[in-house]
Amino acid sequence: MSIKQKVKNLIVDSGAFILRSPIQDYGENIFTISDVVGEIKDESTREALQVLPYELKYREPTEDDVKFVANFAKRTGDFNQLSVTDIRLLALVVRLEKEINNGINLKEAPAQLQVLPTKSVGQNNKVMAIRDMEFFGYDVKNKHQIKKDDNQNELSNDERENKNMQTQESNDQTRSESNKLGNDIASDEENNDYDDSDLIGEDEGWITKENCEEVRRKLMGIKFEDEDDIPVNVACITGDYAMQNVLLQMGLNVISPRDGLHIRQTRQFVLRCYACCKINPPTANQFCKFCGNMKTLKRVSVTVNQDGTTKVHINFNKPINIRGTKYSLPMPRPGRHANNPILCEDQQVPQQRKSKLAVLEKKQLTIKSILNDPDYLVRSNPFSVNDVYSRASRVTTHQRKVINPNETRKPTGNRKKKNRHI
Repeated sequence: MSIKQKVKNLIVDSGAFILRSPIQDYGENIFTISDVVGEIKDESTREALQVLPYELKYREPTEDDVKFVANFAKRTGDFNQLSVTDIRLLALVVRLEKEINNGINLKEAPAQLQVLPTKSVGQNNKVMAIRDMEFFGYDVKNKHQIKKDDNQNELSNDERENKNMQTQESNDQTRSESNKLGNDIASDEENNDYDDSDLIGEDEGWITKENCEEVRRKLMGIKFEDEDDIPVNVACITGDYAMQNVLLQMGLNVISPRDGLHIRQTRQFVLRCYACCKINPPTANQFCKFCGNMKTLKRVSVTVNQDGTTKVHINFNKPINIRGTKYSLPMPRPGRHANNPILCEDQQVPQQRKSKLAVLEKKQLTIKSILNDPDYLVRSNPFSVNDVYSRASRVTTHQRKVINPNETRKPTGNRKKKNRHI
């Protein structure tokens, strides 16, 4: 089925250009930003952009819209999954929505999720443990429910013995009746013929030639003529799931560039520390706010049930990354140019400033000093002035080489070389 009206203003992501989707069939005025075109690196797509069958318009978002999208993505938990180009493209969608529809469909904040904090071990340990298990998605029964179930099981065992005696007597009667009915049905089958229409059910769940286009457009999130007659003024075509999640929670329209690249349910994410099992807000850094461990936060989705309770969905099958935990950490080194590994959030980091002579030389080489200094040509000699006398000039700053001790190395014949840390 064909769409009744095209989208009047369609904002295009780089995925639609790479997948060569028919963008001209979906929108009238097609917009994008210059950063999206810069993301495309393959030559075939770049050549296709030079001979587009439609006019591609470039616009840039405002700073207020970029801040709005960044704050909105932080609340949904998708901020770390979006690049700068993605945020700027979403900001352009927000800008066109405000200009054309006056921001009627735009939501200022996502739906609020009240995540229940985990309880610390103390009094009423059993009750708190049950609450925590229910919070993480487990079905836990109370003691009273377990006792009731045990009593019901004892009563049900006595009832089952009585029912079994009754069912044996009734089965003998039903067998004789079923034999009579079977003979009558067999005589009717000889006289009557079957119709194929009665045996084969309706083709509602099958994909045929007639409904192939309908199923394809449903997967892409496109509405049909008989579904909605309201024209769509602003929409975005993208295959990025994080961008689609943010757009749908904003109340904006989304079109996928290929079949199946469309999310069906919006989600919000939080950060869970697998060291202390506490829930951190999605705007937290790489350090846990409760235990202070680094790189122990995992991104998990949160849903709200009909009764208002929240449920955190944890994938326990996914293994925890233990990279870099095989060998001990190096001893901390003092000094201004020490590059020690960062282990806590409030760790002091050396500033590694330049020497005073280098800073003074940089201040002197300004535009005004160059224009007003007649002896500036003397400084352009091949023997440039370098600081070789101070202590800072003797110490070179080396970045700590990050090595994965668990990575696979080139096989050698000697076992000692295999176990040696490179």
